[in-house]
Amino acid sequence: MWNIVSFELRQRLKMPSTHIYFAMFFSLAMLWIAAAGGAFQGAVISFGDKVFINSPFAVSQTISVLGYLGVVIVAAVMGRAVQQDFEYRIQDFFFAAPINKRQYLLGRFFGAYLTLIYIFSSIGLGAWLATYLPAVEAERLGPNHLISYLLPYLFNTLPNLMIFGMIFFTLAALPRRMLPVYIASVVLLVGYLAALSFSNEPEYRNIAAWLDPFGSRAVSKLVEYWTIFDKNHLQIPLTSVYLANRVLWLSIALAIFGLGYWRFQFVSKIDGNQSSKTAAAPEKTVRNSVKVERYAPDFTQAKPIHLLWPMIRLNLRETIKNIYFAVIVLAGILFLLAMSMSMHRMFGTNTFPVTYAVIDMLSGGFSLIMLIITTFYAGELVWREREHGIAQMHDALPIPSWLYFLPKLFALIAVQGILLLMTIIFGIFLQMSKGYFHFELGQYLISIIIIDWPTYMLLAVLAMTLQVLLNQKYIAYFAMILYFIAYISRLLIGFEHPMILFGQIPPFVYSDMNGYGHYLATTVMYLVFWGGAAWVLVATSLMFWSRGTNDNWATRKQLARRSLTPALMGNLAAGGLIFCSAGAILFYNTNIANHYRSSFEQGELQASYERRYKRFANRPQPRITDVRFALDLQPEKRSAQLEGHYQLVNRSNQAIREIFIKVNEDLHIQKMPQIGYQEHAEISEERDRKKHGLAPKERKLGRDNPLGLANNYISNDADWISFDATVSTSPDQIALAPGYLAKEWQANGRRYFHYTMDRPILNFFAVQSARYEVKKDSWNGLPLEIYYQKGHEYNLGRMMDGMKASLSYYTKNFGPYQHKQVRIVEFPRYASFAQSFPNTIPFSESIGFIAKVDDKDPKDIDYPFYVTAHEVAHQWWAHQVIAGNTRGATVLSETLSQYSALMVMKQRYGEGKMRRFLSYELDRYLMGRALENRKELPLAQNEDQGYIHYRKGSLVMYALQDMIGEDKVNSALQEVIKKY
Repeated sequence: MWNIVSFELRQRLKMPSTHIYFAMFFSLAMLWIAAAGGAFQGAVISFGDKVFINSPFAVSQTISVLGYLGVVIVAAVMGRAVQQDFEYRIQDFFFAAPINKRQYLLGRFFGAYLTLIYIFSSIGLGAWLATYLPAVEAERLGPNHLISYLLPYLFNTLPNLMIFGMIFFTLAALPRRMLPVYIASVVLLVGYLAALSFSNEPEYRNIAAWLDPFGSRAVSKLVEYWTIFDKNHLQIPLTSVYLANRVLWLSIALAIFGLGYWRFQFVSKIDGNQSSKTAAAPEKTVRNSVKVERYAPDFTQAKPIHLLWPMIRLNLRETIKNIYFAVIVLAGILFLLAMSMSMHRMFGTNTFPVTYAVIDMLSGGFSLIMLIITTFYAGELVWREREHGIAQMHDALPIPSWLYFLPKLFALIAVQGILLLMTIIFGIFLQMSKGYFHFELGQYLISIIIIDWPTYMLLAVLAMTLQVLLNQKYIAYFAMILYFIAYISRLLIGFEHPMILFGQIPPFVYSDMNGYGHYLATTVMYLVFWGGAAWVLVATSLMFWSRGTNDNWATRKQLARRSLTPALMGNLAAGGLIFCSAGAILFYNTNIANHYRSSFEQGELQASYERRYKRFANRPQPRITDVRFALDLQPEKRSAQLEGHYQLVNRSNQAIREIFIKVNEDLHIQKMPQIGYQEHAEISEERDRKKHGLAPKERKLGRDNPLGLANNYISNDADWISFDATVSTSPDQIALAPGYLAKEWQANGRRYFHYTMDRPILNFFAVQSARYEVKKDSWNGLPLEIYYQKGHEYNLGRMMDGMKASLSYYTKNFGPYQHKQVRIVEFPRYASFAQSFPNTIPFSESIGFIAKVDDKDPKDIDYPFYVTAHEVAHQWWAHQVIAGNTRGATVLSETLSQYSALMVMKQRYGEGKMRRFLSYELDRYLMGRALENRKELPLAQNEDQGYIHYRKGSLVMYALQDMIGEDKVNSALQEVIKKY
């Protein structure tokens, strides 16, 4: 057996692909760690700002994550170890040798396993050497410990190579084909993605840890609440759910391998009608004289174009007619089913399966699977004839090369279409199963067929082109892996401009309120742009299509030049013209008509602002005391025109000779200017500041610092202001702003609204305009209104009840409500939050309007009610009492609003629901502190850190009222409002 192991290893080490894989993973690991270490200007790869890049946690993440990307390499090496004997028909040499089945199978397996160990050792080696690069910042490094590099291999990488190796080896040995191996890799990937989906919910994380064949969810479960100190100093132990995961999947893989060993027939050909150990008796040969007539096929009458459709059907049929494609479809359905369980969930509560939410799940969740399937089937289609030994016969046929390439490409695109159609059918059935029948088929058509499918077509062209140009099946696969890495990490490594990476389409958002908005035209233009590039790639592939045995690059280039016919040159020119024309339009609109900046350039602009103007930060400036403006909105043109004025008052004890106004760079004031130096425009992240040559940002001022107390934490150019606004909009829309509607009228095809406020408010307001429906009610004579999108009526009652319950509790326990109305105003899901302005609360369509709360389910949390209660509470905590710009400022606004909402929730739903809600808060707090980039401060000293003032604040305040009594807490808070 060991001779076979040695033979397999030697043969693998002689192959250039083995060392190419090693070099690729080595380079990826070095680049990964170097980028995390600050070596590259635009890269933002991070394990956490305070986590060392060579800490046990970071090293484990690097080795494991990059190892996961190599699953296709594991499939290629392990599958080929046994399948190549049958592909090249040399199995008889081994079966006739004095070896048995055990020696043959185990020898091949362990030879391939040792090869994989060699290939994947490059990751740890590259990660270690990268820490010695001069460009890596010293403060991001901790001590290098050998054990930190060894344990991820012992606990994760080597077991994974064994698990996947045994599965892939078995699936190649039994049918003696590689396709089942690729399908298995897709299924395992589906398992990982399903586990990832489950891990979004805390109660399902243990299940996710068991399901994940890669072990990553088990590691995440083990370290989910580790502090920064833990990540920097503790090795990840093989205990608990991590150990269980390893044992489970090793057992499954061993069982599959054992079954494969038992079923494997140590014979040249498998014949199901006879024993594998008994040779068939030779039949008696009968010789007869047969007259053979010569037949000369006539190819002059057939037109190649007439053969295109039959050849597409042939390639498509050969691809989908087998059991393996059915397995892919089934795996895809199971994955989507797992994804649907956490679709748009919040606090463990479901949403209604509105069509855009279903499409988000289908498009986002299935994209990686589609990439893998496209990659594998591209290789299968290009290499099918060669792997079946009939390539030279096909190549000798007098038909053009395009009749080989295009039918395969179109068949691959058809496979994508079939899978996308499956996802649409699944989405509709999912909606039906949840009692939702407003299918909006137009959305499915546009989002999945018109946008997603052409995007996947671009991938199909790229995958096929790489197979043709590289002419090495597995090298082309690995090239697609590199493309995938570049695609998912494009923002991290500085490839931010959407015109850089082939097939990159800027994200778009569909909103029930605004449809596709302005996104659709841009998306289509990018599809045209990359479509032109794809046309060029297709023409290039036709030039280099391999026919015959001329496989060396020099010969192929000569043949390509000869194949450059006028028709092919015309196609190259047409594709290039589309690419350049569309590119020119996109570049003009992105870089010239608009100011495009990379994140680094934007950071440099902020740094320049700080360097030039920071010295004016504490100069006395006048305060805004009155704001009046007229705003003309033109939603159909996506434009607005604003005219208005500020009243400024000098409240300092000295004359002000200079007023500093923050405007945009070309000096055209496009919105209400801000007075004085704006600290919020500075770069806040310590790592980013260093990139731009700035010193670490000073921590917030202490709670008693006079400079901090001179401003509230929301605005440094105003305290309380009088407010007056006139807003015009389209005649079919309603415009809303804080204040009371003093007058409404129509003129010149416009609709006008005049809002005034009867008391001073914070310099903090927003304007919305849309085609609203209005639900009205009242509480003790106080008007309550919800402005909403027609069709989003699901939770209006809960929101209205939330306003009533909140007003009742807060006025009783804290003091009177200062305004004469409360309004909730829905806005498109371009953002997912609600925010409280004076008497007006903008509320995203995606966080409450489509929630599906089941009052009979003890686990469901009525978060439309909760969010409403939190935002109404801000009318007291921020709009009546506002903190200075110091540490702990958000305790008075966010923490107390959280507490107030919790009390209203407890009053309505009882202690049981509150315990469940607080379990989510605890989970988010513990996970949030692990991402702290400076230092966790006490709640009362927090510096606008959400995981502290929201999550920890909820836990602390609920515990406080539990310990000393709700009445005592409320009495103290009432005194705060009376005093301040």
